[in-house]
Amino acid sequence: MKYNYLIIGLALQVGAIAMAYVSNRILYAIAWLFILVVCFPVFFVSPFYLMRTGLPLVIRLILSFWILAFPIYWSALLIYDWNRVPTEVFLIPDGYRGLVTVILDQPDGVPVEHEGKKFIFRVGADGKLKTQMRQPTFSNTECVDALFNQREYYWINASGAKVKLNYPTPLDGDALAPDQVIITQVPGPAETQNLNAIHLLIGTISDFRKYLDGLK
Repeated sequence: MKYNYLIIGLALQVGAIAMAYVSNRILYAIAWLFILVVCFPVFFVSPFYLMRTGLPLVIRLILSFWILAFPIYWSALLIYDWNRVPTEVFLIPDGYRGLVTVILDQPDGVPVEHEGKKFIFRVGADGKLKTQMRQPTFSNTECVDALFNQREYYWINASGAKVKLNYPTPLDGDALAPDQVIITQVPGPAETQNLNAIHLLIGTISDFRKYLDGLK
């Protein structure tokens, strides 16, 4: 076995990682440029030496390309996460206004209801629901944002007819009429702070202000 090739190859990898760490600590915003221009080339020269060590092929491949396991792992995890982002549908009794509380992960709650690939939350006449549903956790905030943005909210009457409720974005705030009924997520009351729960409020802008003032 050619030990000099092994030592040089490993030294290049260690040196590249050390330089990347130091540059990230002292260069801050431009560290990525140093890593791209210097550290990456230094690291990827190492297989030239490691593949000539005379070690078994499997070991040489692992020593040379182990770093590729990280992007492969994170790419696979990202794909897995995106495929698990559900669409949550909230069905609320027709005309209901006020606080909606959906308490998740309750053993004595109602079983999870599916409609195709959608999860259905049927809220009771009192605006409350306890469900066995356990929301998935994700490794990145983009999937969390997608879960939030894909939600659908409806009033539903006894015959099953649905009316979609408007969930405004922050940019819509100034354009809302004073009497327009909307739905949005709000902080929960103190008694539910320790529960895994979703809190929504249905009402006008004035109703939201009163609710938030009541939490102070």
